[in-house]
Amino acid sequence: MAAPSLAPLRNKVFARFWVGSFISNVGTIMEQVALGIYVQQRTGQAAWNGAVAALGFLPTALLSPFGGVLADRVSRRRLLVVTTTASLLLAAVMTAVVATEHGAPLVLAAISFGTGCANALGWPAFQSMLPDLVGPDELIAAVGLSNAQWNLARVVGPALAGITVAVAGVTTALAVNTASFLAVLGVLAVVQLPGTVSATAGQRVFGAIAEGWRYVRHDPPLWTVLRVQALNCVGASAYIGLIAAVARKVHGGGEGYTAVLSTAMGVGAVSAAFGLGGLVARVGVRRVLAGATVAMPVMSVAYALAPSRAAAALALAALAFSYMCSMLAVSSLNQMRAPAALRGRVLSISTMALGLLYPIAVSVQGRLGDAVGLRKAIVAFALAHALVIAWVRVARPRFLAPVGWPADRRV
Repeated sequence: MAAPSLAPLRNKVFARFWVGSFISNVGTIMEQVALGIYVQQRTGQAAWNGAVAALGFLPTALLSPFGGVLADRVSRRRLLVVTTTASLLLAAVMTAVVATEHGAPLVLAAISFGTGCANALGWPAFQSMLPDLVGPDELIAAVGLSNAQWNLARVVGPALAGITVAVAGVTTALAVNTASFLAVLGVLAVVQLPGTVSATAGQRVFGAIAEGWRYVRHDPPLWTVLRVQALNCVGASAYIGLIAAVARKVHGGGEGYTAVLSTAMGVGAVSAAFGLGGLVARVGVRRVLAGATVAMPVMSVAYALAPSRAAAALALAALAFSYMCSMLAVSSLNQMRAPAALRGRVLSISTMALGLLYPIAVSVQGRLGDAVGLRKAIVAFALAHALVIAWVRVARPRFLAPVGWPADRRV
């Protein structure tokens, strides 16, 4: 199983993108951890952690559909150069305002929003390229590897962030993130990419967006997994943005324990990324999606009520594993079913859902945590998540029936 899962790395273009993205994502994770520490030190409020994280994601909901149209209309390479350059410049501004003691939470939130805008416009182009870089028989492995490099960054990034902040301060960690974008720009400068389908040429933007939405709405597997993704995002995703708050307010930890929890999250997510192919081969995508969904509220409660720091780290790793199994199953199915002419727009709908629902979940859970305590807030979300799952199981017992690997890939 190991060799097929790594087969896409034999493709030089894919391998270069994988390495460049990994370096850049390590920097991104370092920024997230460093900002979480900085905001907690400056405000002491989980709500501000949630707000900064949420505003980095909110543009995904607003702009991903436009990014999907662009990915189907213009040069994906050129689009990625523009959006990556914008991210680099915004990271440099973030570094400067923190270094000069102008890093008020509202300022940091505004910069995070700008970075989110660049990501929202560029991410559909990056996703849409995968089926063009590898053969159909390697697509599932390529999706897994692409997500694995992001989650490997979650393992490496927190450790580097913790060391960097402890030794050289938050500003240095932010500067490292700024430099990391050069890795992606370097790859884009030397690789050749397939041409764009230009399927939306002559269409109005909103008409092109609507066409992608209609395709998802009338494709039973895609419509089903979109709703599962929405449920799991609302019910379980807030843990991502509240790690620093949990480390400090629940367990009395500082920068070091924040890095420990972030690393545990990364280990769980990486395990899911590398293990998904084997799990799907053994039990099928439907059972993977169902099992991961049921496990999430259980693991959330275990994380919230963990009696020790070690137990919390283990529970968080298990929560991240189940959450990532669900998200990767959805992503893989989207990649397999989306036709080339609609790929950017189909994938942008899934990204938009995450961008809309994650900020809501993390903001509400952060505010509820400030009001009643983070343990109670996490348990409340988990119980609501479990109740919805139980209701669907009773009222719609065949809800997941359409889900499975399609016989025809329709790419």
